Amino acid sequence: MKNINIDFNLIVNEFLSKTKLYYKNFQFFIREDFLLRNEGKSHNLGNHIENFKEKIKINQQAENPRDFRKYDIHYVNFGINIGNEINGIRPSLIYKSNRHNRGFDIFVIPMTGLYDKNKQEKDLDGFDIVIHPNIDNKLKKESLMKVRHLKSISKKRILNKIGRLKNLENDENISSLYDEIDNKIKQIFGIK
Repeated sequence: MKNINIDFNLIVNEFLSKTKLYYKNFQFFIREDFLLRNEGKSHNLGNHIENFKEKIKINQQAENPRDFRKYDIHYVNFGINIGNEINGIRPSLIYKSNRHNRGFDIFVIPMTGLYDKNKQEKDLDGFDIVIHPNIDNKLKKESLMKVRHLKSISKKRILNKIGRLKNLENDENISSLYDEIDNKIKQIFGIK
């Protein structure tokens, strides 16, 4: 029989160092000022725990290199994020070339409602595009495509399909919707 040497001191020290790190992170969340500052927001401890459980569930799903078509609109679960990053489940435009979408990640452009809780139109920045609901896109309300928030995500975050963004050219002097999206992305990255 082979002798196995186990360094219990090393194991205990590693466990304690990880426990201290977890405890430090936990203390951050339970500090009274953190909870008070974030009361009523998506950034409360209960929502973080639920978001963490959701991420575990998503990560346990088998990798399935699903194919998506560029300009399709799907619900996407962005989870809880930081600052002005897009949060929650919301419609998003698939923005990845059909030839190059075989991997496990994909670019999406999130959307949000055009109006705030008080039914006032939200301030637009130079990279927002207003999308009106129609029979093709099947959106439920006037929406803002937040081109500035173009993001690469795991395909596991993509939920059911809503519809498709059609390229409508009503006037020869107005660039197509697809061109408008492409041009705004080029502006963001400084591409001419």
